[in-house]
Amino acid sequence: MNRVQAFFRRRSLRVLFIALVVLGVIVLAATRWQAARSIGRVNVVGANLIRQSEIVDIVLQVPKNNASAPSSTAPSQTLSTKLSNTLSGKFQKAYINTDEIERRIEKHPFVKSASVFIGASDAMTVEVEERVPIAFVMMKGKQFFLDRDARILPYRLTESVLDLPIISAVGKAKLDSTRLAEVMSILHAVELYDKEQPEAEKHRQVQTLSQMLSEIDALPNGDYTVRLTKYSTPIRFGTVENKEAKIARLAAFLRHCADNNVEVHDCKYVDVRWEHQIVLFPVSRAVAQNGAHNAQNTRNAQ
Repeated sequence: MNRVQAFFRRRSLRVLFIALVVLGVIVLAATRWQAARSIGRVNVVGANLIRQSEIVDIVLQVPKNNASAPSSTAPSQTLSTKLSNTLSGKFQKAYINTDEIERRIEKHPFVKSASVFIGASDAMTVEVEERVPIAFVMMKGKQFFLDRDARILPYRLTESVLDLPIISAVGKAKLDSTRLAEVMSILHAVELYDKEQPEAEKHRQVQTLSQMLSEIDALPNGDYTVRLTKYSTPIRFGTVENKEAKIARLAAFLRHCADNNVEVHDCKYVDVRWEHQIVLFPVSRAVAQNGAHNAQNTRNAQ
């Protein structure tokens, strides 16, 4: 290697070294600049039942490493005003613990899971998976929701309207954990029946059986009574034993009524407990039996 080549080699190494130093300084400065930036926006994704402001309020709680951030703002402020007043210059990226924020959000009874992301901009994104109620329970003056995992959710007004079947106890019946699990098994069996229907049948139906299900009443003897939105006539369902067959019989009966324009409003009840058959108890028969019973009582009194 001659002296000219050695000179250019040394010069190239110095240029490369200087370039690496400059690049490192730029990266370090950019990292510190990003860390020093404040969060100016909170985007909430997946909140349909929960108000977005509830999630934002949880995010705005005082971080452990940032005591200068206010814990709350005036309730009369709008969401945008609250964000601008609270986040501006307060929540620096370097001091935000996303894991801690996720844990706080997941303590909300209607949140199943939460993920918090901070991008290169001034925005924080919060993705939530909600617990979706599938039934409304009334028990001893108390009201609450049940989700698919049989988890009890507190009753509250939601952002979207919930059209749910009502679960209640009749007389001295108690809706303990065992009875609630049985009710959930009925709801899941109805939902499974709807899913297994052929596509042609699904298109023919105006409403699925799940959509028609209005009430499930727990009786003291362990039986259940079902009511539908279309008919006020109670349906004697019995216990949860052989529930799939009972649901299939009920669905077949409803199809027969729809195909033949049959109304069951004049029935005292419909009984699906018996194998391979549906039993109807007409109101007229009930009136006749009551009249005969009253006449017999009158004769006995005479």
